[in-house]
Amino acid sequence: MEKLDNFTIKKSTDLGDEEQSILNVLRKHAPQKIGKLYELYKESGGDATYKTFQRKVAKLEKNKFIHVKKTAGGAEGNTSIISNPNSNKTLDQF
Repeated sequence: MEKLDNFTIKKSTDLGDEEQSILNVLRKHAPQKIGKLYELYKESGGDATYKTFQRKVAKLEKNKFIHVKKTAGGAEGNTSIISNPNSNKTLDQF
């Protein structure tokens, strides 16, 4: 069961350097809003624009490295919450 938490479609070694650095920031600081994670990524030396960061996050979600929950409306507008996959799942949700 412990291996399910680390299951992905691709190996993390198949990712490029930029995706690796983004994934490291996301795993270290998740769950967080995507804007806050972008700020942390920039502080750690990342040089991608916000839109490129969003595309890389979408790619990581597609390959099941992370989980993205989109929220709409509210006081802060639309945003995405990034978390580690399966981090909040219980056994009956698999």
